Amino acid sequence: MQWKVLSIEATSAGGEYTYTLTNVSQKHSLIFIFGDVTYYFVTSSGTNCRLFPDGQFVILPGDNYKLQIVPDNLTDIVAIIDNNTDTSTNLVREDGYDKNNNPVVSYSYSLNNININHTLVITCSGANDTLSIKLNGSWTNIDALY
Repeated sequence: MQWKVLSIEATSAGGEYTYTLTNVSQKHSLIFIFGDVTYYFVTSSGTNCRLFPDGQFVILPGDNYKLQIVPDNLTDIVAIIDNNTDTSTNLVREDGYDKNNNPVVSYSYSLNNININHTLVITCSGANDTLSIKLNGSWTNIDALY
């Protein structure tokens, strides 16, 4: 979770600044940017997958950002929309194995020299595999077997 702190007041003449979080129930990372600094947000959300990192992050101008996407299923098709534009062709597939030597498929998506906000929407969905058979001289697709 991230906040933009609009005002932090000095608590003493020595110029010490404080900011207090109350009712903390989980680990937090706080980033304070003082002065008139330009920064951008990269916000990611996914469906049927895990994202690393996940959520919203503050990025300074010119910085790079790399998102790792792990679909729930090995055969899932991964699509990514970056600022309302399909950029799925920029995904890089990375095959590997987990600690139990099971196959794992992941994808990475990189942003370089960031100078605008980015909203990333990732969708992982099952591959549309169909079985085709020739029946009475014509090809027929079978989507499900009962």
